[in-house]
Amino acid sequence: MVERALEVDSAPPDVSALVVRTLPNDLGKRTADWSKRDAPFFTQDAMRVVVQRRIMHLLFDGPSLDRTHDEGRLLAHRVFFGLPPAGHGTPNTTRSGATVTEMVFAPDTIDDGFYLLSLQVPAFISDAAPSRVLLQRLAP
Repeated sequence: MVERALEVDSAPPDVSALVVRTLPNDLGKRTADWSKRDAPFFTQDAMRVVVQRRIMHLLFDGPSLDRTHDEGRLLAHRVFFGLPPAGHGTPNTTRSGATVTEMVFAPDTIDDGFYLLSLQVPAFISDAAPSRVLLQRLAP
């Protein structure tokens, strides 16, 4: 599905961000107790497609790119950030400029298409920080 979604002939060549909105896209996502319901996630193969497409900023409406209970392996995160599997090699990333924003809610009033993205992140020295996402629709 990710491959098909990223096969857009009209995509500008410098697209570096992707917003993923899963279905159903109801308001309940905003307040869901994700520990009590199945959450969408990325497979390693799907994440490889995202990386091959040179997506550097991934915005996802789920609680994590990975399965809820993956024993801390974080396989999709590791693929996205260019890290080796846990316990293999050095922890240095090959995609140090990449960002993931989880728990994004994109209402149905936001049409699929191409947007300018302003991803505002405070200057925290941490592996996680809150962000503010601003989208501006490009003319069709």
